[in-house]
Amino acid sequence: MRMTLSCASSFLVLLGKFIYCVGMQLRMVTLVISLSVSFLGCCLAIIEQTNQQDQSPRWQKSLLHPTRGIVVVAHGLNLKPSAMDDLCTALNMRGFHTYRVSLTGHDTRHEDVFPASRWSEDFAASYRSAQSMDLTLPTYIVAFSAGGLVATHFLDSMPAEVKPPHKMVLLAPALALRLLPRSAYLLTWVWPLKLAVRNLAPESYRRLDYTPLFWYRNTIELYDETRELAHVDRLQKIPTLILLSRDDELISRTILSEWLEHNHLVKTWRVEQVRPEPKTGNLYQHLIIDENSLGETQWRDTTARIAAFLREPEY
Repeated sequence: MRMTLSCASSFLVLLGKFIYCVGMQLRMVTLVISLSVSFLGCCLAIIEQTNQQDQSPRWQKSLLHPTRGIVVVAHGLNLKPSAMDDLCTALNMRGFHTYRVSLTGHDTRHEDVFPASRWSEDFAASYRSAQSMDLTLPTYIVAFSAGGLVATHFLDSMPAEVKPPHKMVLLAPALALRLLPRSAYLLTWVWPLKLAVRNLAPESYRRLDYTPLFWYRNTIELYDETRELAHVDRLQKIPTLILLSRDDELISRTILSEWLEHNHLVKTWRVEQVRPEPKTGNLYQHLIIDENSLGETQWRDTTARIAAFLREPEY
Protein backbone atom coordinates (compact mmCIF):
# COMPACT_ATOMS: atom_id res chain seq x y z
CA MET A 1 0.00 0.00 0.00
CA ARG A 2 2.87 2.37 0.92
CA MET A 3 4.61 1.47 -2.36
CA THR A 4 1.44 2.34 -4.25
CA LEU A 5 1.10 5.69 -2.46
CA SER A 6 4.77 6.42 -2.99
CA CYS A 7 4.50 5.68 -6.70
CA ALA A 8 1.33 7.76 -6.95
CA SER A 9 3.03 10.60 -5.15
CA SER A 10 6.06 10.44 -7.45
CA PHE A 11 3.77 10.31 -10.45
CA LEU A 12 1.89 13.42 -9.27
CA VAL A 13 5.17 15.26 -8.71
CA LEU A 14 6.37 14.33 -12.19
CA LEU A 15 2.98 15.26 -13.66
CA GLY A 16 3.13 18.59 -11.88
CA LYS A 17 6.60 19.28 -13.24
CA PHE A 18 5.45 18.25 -16.72
CA ILE A 19 2.46 20.58 -16.57
CA TYR A 20 4.67 23.34 -15.24
CA CYS A 21 7.16 22.85 -18.07
CA VAL A 22 4.36 22.71 -20.63
CA GLY A 23 2.88 25.87 -19.12
CA MET A 24 6.24 27.59 -19.35
CA GLN A 25 6.60 26.44 -22.93
CA LEU A 26 3.14 27.77 -23.76
CA ARG A 27 4.00 31.07 -22.12
CA MET A 28 7.20 31.22 -24.14
CA VAL A 29 5.32 30.40 -27.32
CA THR A 30 2.72 33.05 -26.49
CA LEU A 31 5.48 35.55 -25.74
CA VAL A 32 7.28 34.75 -28.98
CA ILE A 33 4.03 35.08 -30.94
CA SER A 34 3.24 38.37 -29.24
CA LEU A 35 6.72 39.72 -29.91
CA SER A 36 6.53 38.52 -33.51
CA VAL A 37 3.16 40.19 -34.02
CA SER A 38 4.48 43.39 -32.44
CA PHE A 39 7.58 43.24 -34.59
CA LEU A 40 5.49 42.63 -37.71
CA GLY A 41 3.26 45.52 -36.75
CA CYS A 42 6.29 47.78 -36.37
CA CYS A 43 7.62 46.60 -39.72
CA LEU A 44 4.27 47.28 -41.38
CA ALA A 45 4.18 50.70 -39.73
CA ILE A 46 7.66 51.44 -41.04
CA ILE A 47 6.67 50.26 -44.51
CA GLU A 48 3.50 52.39 -44.33
CA GLN A 49 5.53 55.42 -43.26
CA THR A 50 7.99 54.79 -46.09
CA ASN A 51 5.15 54.61 -48.59
CA GLN A 52 3.58 57.71 -47.09
CA GLN A 53 6.73 59.69 -47.73
CA ASP A 54 5.87 59.45 -51.41
CA GLN A 55 2.70 61.42 -50.63
CA SER A 56 4.50 64.36 -49.00
CA PRO A 57 4.63 67.83 -50.57
CA ARG A 58 7.16 67.65 -53.37
CA TRP A 59 9.15 70.10 -55.48
CA GLN A 60 9.99 69.03 -59.03
CA LYS A 61 12.13 71.08 -61.41
CA SER A 62 11.43 72.11 -64.96
CA LEU A 63 13.05 70.03 -67.69
CA LEU A 64 13.38 73.03 -70.02
CA HIS A 65 15.34 76.25 -69.92
CA PRO A 66 14.41 79.01 -69.47
CA THR A 67 11.79 78.14 -66.87
CA ARG A 68 8.35 79.63 -67.51
CA GLY A 69 7.06 79.63 -63.92
CA ILE A 70 6.09 77.66 -60.82
CA VAL A 71 2.87 75.63 -60.70
CA VAL A 72 1.27 74.65 -57.39
CA VAL A 73 -0.54 71.34 -58.07
CA ALA A 74 -3.33 70.22 -55.70
CA HIS A 75 -5.06 66.82 -55.49
CA GLY A 76 -8.69 65.92 -54.75
CA LEU A 77 -10.47 64.43 -51.73
CA ASN A 78 -9.04 61.06 -50.62
CA LEU A 79 -6.84 61.04 -53.68
CA LYS A 80 -3.19 60.14 -53.41
CA PRO A 81 -1.11 63.30 -53.92
CA SER A 82 1.14 61.13 -56.10
CA ALA A 83 -1.80 60.62 -58.46
CA MET A 84 -0.99 64.13 -59.70
CA ASP A 85 2.59 63.17 -60.62
CA ASP A 86 1.88 62.56 -64.31
CA LEU A 87 0.44 66.05 -64.57
CA CYS A 88 3.44 67.49 -62.70
CA THR A 89 5.83 65.74 -65.10
CA ALA A 90 3.86 66.96 -68.11
CA LEU A 91 4.24 70.52 -66.82
CA ASN A 92 7.95 69.96 -66.08
CA MET A 93 8.44 68.89 -69.70
CA ARG A 94 6.81 72.12 -70.83
CA GLY A 95 9.07 74.40 -68.80
CA PHE A 96 7.40 74.71 -65.40
CA HIS A 97 8.64 73.89 -61.91
CA THR A 98 5.91 72.14 -59.89
CA TYR A 99 5.13 72.00 -56.20
CA ARG A 100 2.80 69.13 -55.29
CA VAL A 101 0.45 69.90 -52.39
CA SER A 102 -0.48 67.29 -49.76
CA LEU A 103 -3.51 68.07 -47.62
CA THR A 104 -3.65 66.79 -44.03
CA GLY A 105 -4.64 63.13 -43.87
CA HIS A 106 -3.42 62.45 -47.40
CA ASP A 107 0.27 62.43 -46.48
CA THR A 108 0.23 60.52 -43.19
CA ARG A 109 -2.72 59.04 -41.34
CA HIS A 110 -4.41 61.54 -39.05
CA GLU A 111 -6.84 59.86 -36.68
CA ASP A 112 -8.07 62.98 -34.87
CA VAL A 113 -10.85 65.12 -36.28
CA PHE A 114 -9.55 68.44 -37.61
CA PRO A 115 -11.37 71.50 -39.00
CA ALA A 116 -11.69 72.48 -42.65
CA SER A 117 -9.32 75.38 -42.03
CA ARG A 118 -6.45 72.85 -41.78
CA TRP A 119 -6.64 72.17 -45.50
CA SER A 120 -6.66 75.88 -46.27
CA GLU A 121 -3.58 76.25 -44.08
CA ASP A 122 -1.90 73.33 -45.86
CA PHE A 123 -2.50 74.92 -49.23
CA ALA A 124 -1.34 78.32 -48.00
CA ALA A 125 1.90 76.81 -46.68
CA SER A 126 2.58 75.01 -49.97
CA TYR A 127 1.77 78.13 -51.98
CA ARG A 128 4.19 80.24 -49.96
CA SER A 129 6.87 77.54 -50.14
CA ALA A 130 6.52 77.33 -53.91
CA GLN A 131 6.76 81.10 -54.34
CA SER A 132 9.84 81.26 -52.13
CA MET A 133 11.71 78.87 -54.43
CA ASP A 134 12.21 81.64 -56.99
CA LEU A 135 10.70 85.07 -56.44
CA THR A 136 11.46 86.11 -60.02
CA LEU A 137 9.10 83.53 -61.56
CA PRO A 138 5.32 83.83 -61.88
CA THR A 139 3.24 81.43 -59.80
CA TYR A 140 0.34 79.39 -61.16
CA ILE A 141 -2.20 76.99 -59.66
CA VAL A 142 -3.48 73.74 -61.18
CA ALA A 143 -5.93 71.94 -58.91
CA PHE A 144 -8.30 69.00 -59.19
CA SER A 145 -11.76 68.57 -57.59
CA ALA A 146 -11.62 69.37 -53.84
CA GLY A 147 -8.16 70.80 -54.44
CA GLY A 148 -9.78 73.40 -56.68
CA LEU A 149 -12.26 74.22 -53.92
CA VAL A 150 -9.47 74.61 -51.36
CA ALA A 151 -7.45 76.76 -53.77
CA THR A 152 -10.43 79.06 -54.45
CA HIS A 153 -11.16 79.36 -50.73
CA PHE A 154 -7.51 80.23 -50.10
CA LEU A 155 -7.50 82.96 -52.75
CA ASP A 156 -10.71 84.42 -51.37
CA SER A 157 -9.38 84.57 -47.81
CA MET A 158 -5.61 85.03 -48.19
CA PRO A 159 -3.93 88.05 -46.57
CA ALA A 160 -3.56 91.09 -48.81
CA GLU A 161 0.24 90.90 -48.73
CA VAL A 162 0.29 87.45 -50.39
CA LYS A 163 1.03 87.72 -54.10
CA PRO A 164 -1.82 86.10 -56.08
CA PRO A 165 -1.15 83.56 -58.84
CA HIS A 166 -0.64 84.74 -62.39
CA LYS A 167 -3.24 82.25 -63.66
CA MET A 168 -5.15 79.18 -62.50
CA VAL A 169 -6.43 75.94 -64.04
CA LEU A 170 -9.17 73.99 -62.24
CA LEU A 171 -9.93 70.41 -63.23
CA ALA A 172 -13.51 69.43 -62.35
CA PRO A 173 -13.43 71.75 -59.32
CA ALA A 174 -15.75 71.02 -56.39
CA LEU A 175 -17.33 74.45 -56.76
CA ALA A 176 -20.66 73.20 -58.14
CA LEU A 177 -21.54 69.94 -56.43
CA ARG A 178 -24.48 67.83 -57.50
CA LEU A 179 -27.05 66.73 -54.92
CA LEU A 180 -25.49 63.32 -54.24
CA PRO A 181 -22.07 64.54 -53.01
CA ARG A 182 -23.74 67.34 -51.05
CA SER A 183 -26.02 64.82 -49.33
CA ALA A 184 -22.98 63.05 -47.83
CA TYR A 185 -22.93 65.93 -45.36
CA LEU A 186 -26.15 64.57 -43.79
CA LEU A 187 -24.26 61.48 -42.59
CA THR A 188 -22.19 63.68 -40.28
CA TRP A 189 -25.38 64.48 -38.34
CA VAL A 190 -26.23 60.88 -37.51
CA TRP A 191 -22.84 59.15 -37.25
CA PRO A 192 -19.65 59.88 -35.28
CA LEU A 193 -17.30 61.97 -37.43
CA LYS A 194 -14.50 59.45 -37.03
CA LEU A 195 -16.48 56.81 -38.89
CA ALA A 196 -15.79 56.40 -42.59
CA VAL A 197 -17.59 55.30 -45.73
CA ARG A 198 -16.22 53.16 -48.54
CA ASN A 199 -14.33 55.00 -51.25
CA LEU A 200 -15.24 53.65 -54.67
CA ALA A 201 -12.27 55.13 -56.52
CA PRO A 202 -9.76 52.60 -57.89
CA GLU A 203 -7.10 51.54 -55.42
CA SER A 204 -4.31 53.09 -57.49
CA TYR A 205 -5.89 56.51 -57.02
CA ARG A 206 -7.46 56.55 -53.55
CA ARG A 207 -5.42 57.43 -50.46
CA LEU A 208 -7.61 55.48 -48.01
CA ASP A 209 -10.08 52.66 -48.63
CA TYR A 210 -12.63 54.51 -46.47
CA THR A 211 -13.20 58.26 -46.43
CA PRO A 212 -13.67 59.74 -42.93
CA LEU A 213 -17.03 61.42 -42.58
CA PHE A 214 -15.49 64.61 -41.27
CA TRP A 215 -13.60 64.96 -44.56
CA TYR A 216 -16.98 65.31 -46.24
CA ARG A 217 -18.06 67.75 -43.53
CA ASN A 218 -14.93 69.83 -44.12
CA THR A 219 -15.51 69.82 -47.87
CA ILE A 220 -19.10 71.02 -47.50
CA GLU A 221 -18.03 73.74 -45.05
CA LEU A 222 -15.53 75.10 -47.57
CA TYR A 223 -18.16 74.70 -50.28
CA ASP A 224 -20.68 76.77 -48.31
CA GLU A 225 -18.07 79.45 -47.60
CA THR A 226 -17.37 79.87 -51.31
CA ARG A 227 -21.00 80.30 -52.39
CA GLU A 228 -20.68 84.03 -51.79
CA LEU A 229 -17.09 85.12 -52.39
CA ALA A 230 -15.78 87.78 -50.03
CA HIS A 231 -13.17 89.19 -52.42
CA VAL A 232 -14.67 88.84 -55.88
CA ASP A 233 -12.49 91.66 -57.21
CA ARG A 234 -9.38 89.68 -56.24
CA LEU A 235 -10.48 86.52 -58.05
CA GLN A 236 -11.68 88.46 -61.08
CA LYS A 237 -8.07 89.48 -61.71
CA ILE A 238 -6.90 85.85 -61.91
CA PRO A 239 -7.50 84.41 -65.41
CA THR A 240 -8.83 80.91 -64.83
CA LEU A 241 -9.47 77.95 -67.10
CA ILE A 242 -11.93 75.32 -65.87
CA LEU A 243 -11.88 71.92 -67.56
CA LEU A 244 -14.89 69.68 -67.01
CA SER A 245 -16.43 66.56 -68.53
CA ARG A 246 -20.02 66.97 -69.69
CA ASP A 247 -20.89 63.71 -67.92
CA ASP A 248 -19.11 64.48 -64.65
CA GLU A 249 -20.89 62.53 -61.90
CA LEU A 250 -20.09 65.01 -59.12
CA ILE A 251 -19.91 68.46 -60.70
CA SER A 252 -22.83 70.20 -62.41
CA ARG A 253 -22.07 72.44 -65.40
CA THR A 254 -25.35 74.27 -64.82
CA ILE A 255 -24.61 75.00 -61.15
CA LEU A 256 -21.08 76.02 -62.08
CA SER A 257 -22.35 78.50 -64.67
CA GLU A 258 -24.78 79.96 -62.14
CA TRP A 259 -22.01 80.27 -59.55
CA LEU A 260 -19.71 82.07 -62.00
CA GLU A 261 -22.52 84.42 -62.98
CA HIS A 262 -23.47 85.12 -59.37
CA ASN A 263 -19.89 85.95 -58.43
CA HIS A 264 -19.26 88.01 -61.57
CA LEU A 265 -16.45 85.78 -62.81
CA VAL A 266 -17.72 84.96 -66.30
CA LYS A 267 -15.39 87.46 -68.01
CA THR A 268 -12.13 86.07 -66.66
CA TRP A 269 -13.04 82.47 -65.76
CA ARG A 270 -13.86 80.30 -68.77
CA VAL A 271 -15.16 76.73 -68.87
CA GLU A 272 -14.09 74.22 -71.50
CA GLN A 273 -15.15 70.63 -72.01
CA VAL A 274 -12.98 67.52 -71.94
CA ARG A 275 -14.07 64.13 -73.25
CA PRO A 276 -12.50 61.36 -71.16
CA GLU A 277 -11.76 58.08 -72.89
CA PRO A 278 -10.34 56.13 -69.93
CA LYS A 279 -8.03 53.20 -70.57
CA THR A 280 -9.24 51.44 -67.42
CA GLY A 281 -12.89 50.44 -67.19
CA ASN A 282 -15.28 51.73 -64.51
CA LEU A 283 -13.47 55.03 -64.04
CA TYR A 284 -15.60 58.03 -63.20
CA GLN A 285 -15.85 60.85 -65.74
CA HIS A 286 -14.97 63.12 -62.84
CA LEU A 287 -11.42 61.75 -62.83
CA ILE A 288 -9.47 63.74 -65.46
CA ILE A 289 -5.92 63.87 -64.15
CA ASP A 290 -3.76 61.45 -66.17
CA GLU A 291 -3.47 59.44 -69.36
CA ASN A 292 -5.21 56.44 -67.79
CA SER A 293 -8.30 58.45 -66.86
CA LEU A 294 -8.43 60.60 -70.00
CA GLY A 295 -7.07 58.30 -72.67
CA GLU A 296 -3.97 58.95 -74.76
CA THR A 297 -5.46 61.47 -77.21
CA GLN A 298 -7.44 63.44 -74.60
CA TRP A 299 -4.47 63.45 -72.22
CA ARG A 300 -2.18 64.88 -74.90
CA ASP A 301 -4.81 67.48 -75.82
CA THR A 302 -5.59 68.42 -72.21
CA THR A 303 -1.97 68.88 -71.12
CA ALA A 304 -1.31 70.94 -74.24
CA ARG A 305 -4.32 73.16 -73.48
CA ILE A 306 -3.20 73.67 -69.89
CA ALA A 307 0.36 74.57 -70.89
CA ALA A 308 -0.84 76.87 -73.68
CA PHE A 309 -3.19 78.67 -71.31
CA LEU A 310 -0.46 79.20 -68.73
CA ARG A 311 1.93 80.47 -71.41
CA GLU A 312 -0.49 82.96 -72.93
CA PRO A 313 0.80 86.51 -72.28
CA GLU A 314 -2.75 87.79 -71.85
CA TYR A 315 -6.10 86.21 -71.15
